[in-house]
Amino acid sequence: MEIESRLLPCGLHVIGKPPSAMEAVATLVNSAALNRPEDGISSLPAILAETLGRDIEDVYMGSEKGILRDVELLRQITEASREPLLHLWSEARTRRDRADREKLRVLFKFLGECLKRVGADNELRSLKQALEGKYIKPGPGRDSIRNPKVLPTGKNIHALDPQAIPTTAALQSAKVVVDRLLERQRLKTEEVRTLSETVRLDARTKLLNPKWYEGILPSGYEGVREIEKRLTNTVG
Repeated sequence: MEIESRLLPCGLHVIGKPPSAMEAVATLVNSAALNRPEDGISSLPAILAETLGRDIEDVYMGSEKGILRDVELLRQITEASREPLLHLWSEARTRRDRADREKLRVLFKFLGECLKRVGADNELRSLKQALEGKYIKPGPGRDSIRNPKVLPTGKNIHALDPQAIPTTAALQSAKVVVDRLLERQRLKTEEVRTLSETVRLDARTKLLNPKWYEGILPSGYEGVREIEKRLTNTVG
C-alpha cells in the first residue's frame, strides 16, 4: 500500500482531466523523493538529512528498526518534503543555511521540467486521433514518479522498453550480491577455485559498466578492453 500510495499519490487517473495544483505538487514531491544518480540528482529527503549531518539511508534503516530518534526524524523530513514547494522545509526543523545549494539547484531544475510535463494535456487529442486511425506518438508505460519522462500522457504506450534494462537500481543490487558471493568464496577456500571464472565474474560486475543516457537508457558499455586484458593475462 505504501508503494502504491507513492506511485499513485492522487489515485486513478481520469482521461482528459488535467491535474489540480495540489495533485501536481503531490506528484512533484514523490518525484523529488527519489535519488537519480544517473542524472546527478539527489533526493530532497537526502538533502534535508544532510543538513542535519545524517545519511538518509541510515535514517531509513533506523526507522525500519524502530529507533525512535530516526522514526521522528524521518517523519519531520517527510513532512518538510511535502510542503507545497514554496516552503520545502521549516526553519525550526532544519538548518536551511547548510543545505547544499548546488544540489538544490539541480533538483529544482529537474522538478521544473517535471512540472511542465505534468501540466501538459494531450490525452483527448491523442484519443481522438486514435479513434480516427491516425498515428499516435509511442512512449514507455512506466510510472511517472520513477520516470517523469513518460509524461506528458496521451502516448501510445508500450509495456516494456528493452533499452531500459538494466536499471541503475538493478545494477547496484547485483553488484552487492556478486561482491558477497566473491567474498564468501574467498573466506570458504582462501583462494579462488576457478580463477578464470572469478575474474570474468568480477570484471563483468566492476568493469563492464553501462553508460547511461537520459536517465534510463544504456548507450553501450565501457571497460571492455580492460576486461580482455585481465582475462588474457590471467587465463592465457
